[in-house]
Amino acid sequence: MKIGFYGKLAWSGIKKNRQLYIPYIITCIVMISMSYIVRFLSKSETIMNMSGGDSVSMTLGLGTNVILIFSVIFLFYTNSFLMRKRKKEFGLYNILGMNKKNICQILFWETAIYSVISYILGIIFGITLSKIAELILLNIVNGSTSMEFTVSFGVICTTALRYVVIFSVILLCNLVRIRFVNPIELLRSENIGEKPPKSNWFLGILGLSILVAAYCIAVSVENPVEAMTWFFVAVIMVIAATYLLFVAGSVVMCRALQKNKRYYYKPNHFVSVASMVYRMKRNGAGLASICILSTMVLVIMSTTSSMYYGAEDTVNKMYPRDIAITTGFASYKDYRDEDIGRIKERVDECLTRRNIVPDNIKEQRYTYLSGIISGNIYYGNHNDNLYDSELNFSDLSQICVISLDDYNTANDADEALGNEEIMIYISNSSTQYGYDTFEINGAGTYKVKKNVEGLEENRGSVNTIFKTYYIITPDPAGLEDKLKTAANEEYEGYGDNMSWYYGFDLDVDEKTRNTVYRELEDIMEECSVELGDDISYHSYSVYNKEVEKRDFYGMNGGLLFLGIMLSIVFLFAAVLIIYYKQISEGYEDRHRFVIMKKVGMNNREIRKCINSQLLTVFFLPIIMAALHLGFAFPMLRNILNMMFMTNALVLIVTTAGTLAVFAVGYAIVYYATSKLYYKIVSSD
Repeated sequence: MKIGFYGKLAWSGIKKNRQLYIPYIITCIVMISMSYIVRFLSKSETIMNMSGGDSVSMTLGLGTNVILIFSVIFLFYTNSFLMRKRKKEFGLYNILGMNKKNICQILFWETAIYSVISYILGIIFGITLSKIAELILLNIVNGSTSMEFTVSFGVICTTALRYVVIFSVILLCNLVRIRFVNPIELLRSENIGEKPPKSNWFLGILGLSILVAAYCIAVSVENPVEAMTWFFVAVIMVIAATYLLFVAGSVVMCRALQKNKRYYYKPNHFVSVASMVYRMKRNGAGLASICILSTMVLVIMSTTSSMYYGAEDTVNKMYPRDIAITTGFASYKDYRDEDIGRIKERVDECLTRRNIVPDNIKEQRYTYLSGIISGNIYYGNHNDNLYDSELNFSDLSQICVISLDDYNTANDADEALGNEEIMIYISNSSTQYGYDTFEINGAGTYKVKKNVEGLEENRGSVNTIFKTYYIITPDPAGLEDKLKTAANEEYEGYGDNMSWYYGFDLDVDEKTRNTVYRELEDIMEECSVELGDDISYHSYSVYNKEVEKRDFYGMNGGLLFLGIMLSIVFLFAAVLIIYYKQISEGYEDRHRFVIMKKVGMNNREIRKCINSQLLTVFFLPIIMAALHLGFAFPMLRNILNMMFMTNALVLIVTTAGTLAVFAVGYAIVYYATSKLYYKIVSSD
C-alpha cells in the first residue's frame, strides 16, 4: 500500500513537472543510446575485420569512456536544476506531515521511474540506430557494408550496469541533500542565492589575466611536442578563466551598464539589466558552461573533420608511389650493390611476367639521424646535450643525408658540389636555412652552397613531428661518420640508419596491384632467406599505397565518427542547459513582469525587454567560444602536424565551416527558447 502510494506521488510529481523532466529524460535517452552505439561499434566484427578496423575499434573504445565520464559530470550538473525546482514541493510535503524518510522514498521512486524509462528507450533507440550508425561509419572509412543486423547483449548489460551506478549515485546525493536540509530552507530554496552580488574586480581581472596567459601560450608554442604538452595546461586555464569572467566579469558588466544612464534608463534595458544583475552569479556559471561545451564541439568537429578531409593529401605525401620497397642498413658502408641488384632483378621479373611497365620510378639512398640543431651547429643526441640548459629541447631535429648522385638522378638535376659543400632543404618548417655554414660539433664544418626548393620528402620526414634537415652531399658516407661521431660514440649497431628506397607507379587495376604487392613481399622474404648471414641489409618493408590509405582512412574516419557522436552529446548538454536556464529564469522573472504590466507595460514592451536581456548575454558564450577557437588554432595546427595532417588550408576551411554551422544552430536554439521564455513571463 505504502509502496504504491509513494510510487503514485513520484509519478504525479514527474507528470506535473514534465516541462523539466521530459528534456532531462530525452537527454538521458540520447546519452544511453550513444553509449550503446559507440560501444557496439567498437566490438563489431564487421568493423574489426575491415582494413584499418583495429584502429577504428580502439578509437571507439576510448570514445565510450569519454561519453561515460561526461555523462557523470553532466547528469550531476543538470540534476541540480531539477532538485532546486522540486525542493519547494518537498518542503510542502514535510510541513504537511511527511518526514524525511517518506520524502526520500518519493525521490527513490522518481529516480527509478525516469531511469528505467531512460534506459529502456535509450537501448531501444540505440539498437534501432546501431545499424544505421554502422553503415555511416563504414561509408566514412570506405569499408565494405554488410546488411546483417545484430544485437550485442553484452553491450546492453555493460551499458545498464554503468548507468545504474550513475543514477544510483545521483539518488544518493539527492537523499543526502534532503536529509540535512530543514523544511524552511526547502520552502525558500528557489530564492536562495538571488542576493545581488557585488562587483568583484579582483576575480574579473584574475580571469582576464589567466585568459590572456592561456592565449599567449596557444599562439607562442611552435614545437608540436611542446604544443601537445601545453595544450592541456591551456585548456584548464581557459576553463578557469571562462568561469571567472562570466561569473565575476558579467557582474562588473551589468554594474557598468547600470551606471550608463543613457543605456540603463530605458524601459527595455532597465528591466532586463536589473533582473540580470539580481541573479548574475548563477547566470554566469550557466553561461560559462554553455561556452565551454560550445568550444568543445567546435574544437572536436574542426579537428576531426580536417583530419578526415586532409587524409588524401597526407597519404600522398607519405606514400608518393603506388608500390615502394625499402631496406635498412647500419650505414652507407654496409650498402652493397649486388644485394640491391638482386632485389631489382627479381622485381623486374615479377613485373615483366605480367606485362607491366612501372612508371615514375624513384630510387634513392638516405641516412636518418637525430640530434639537437641550435643555430647552425649540430650537437647530436647525447643525454648531456638533451638536458643542457643552454640548448632547447624544441631544437631536437632529424637529419636526412642524401648523396649528390641520387639527388641529381631523382630530380633530373645537374648540381655540382665540392667535398666540403652541401645543399640543405628543411621540412616541417616555414623557414629556410639561414646560415652560410653547417657545423657538426667537434667533427667539422661544411659550406652551404644553396637552399633546395621543392624536394620530394621521404616518408620519414612526413611521419614525424620534428624538423627534418635534408642534406645533399657528394660524400654521404663521410658526412654520416661525422654526424655519428657527434651524435653518439657507440652509434654503430644502434639500428638501421641508412635506407634504400625503390618506388614506382603501376597503371593497373587494384586487384592486379594487390597481387604484385603480395608477390613482392614474398620476393623480399625469399631474398632474405637465400642470402642468410651474407645479406647486407638488416630489415625490409614493402608498401602498397592503397592498403596504407585504407588504414589511414580507417583511423581518421573513426575519429570523425566519434567526433560526431561526442558533438551530439555535447550539443544536447548545451541545449538542455540553455533550456533550463530559460525555464528557471522565466519563472523567476514572471512576477516582476506581472508587476510591470500592472503599472502600464504592454506585451510589445515586454518582448523588447526580453530581447534586450537575452541578446545581452545569450550570444556571449558563442562569441567567447569563437574567440577561444581562434586563439587555439595555432596550437591545434601543431598538434595535427603530429598526426601527419599538415594541410593548413583544410583546417582553416573546416574550422570556418564548423563555426558557421554551429552559429546557425545556436541562433535557432535562441529563437525557440526565447519564445518559451516569453510565454512563461507573459502568462498570468
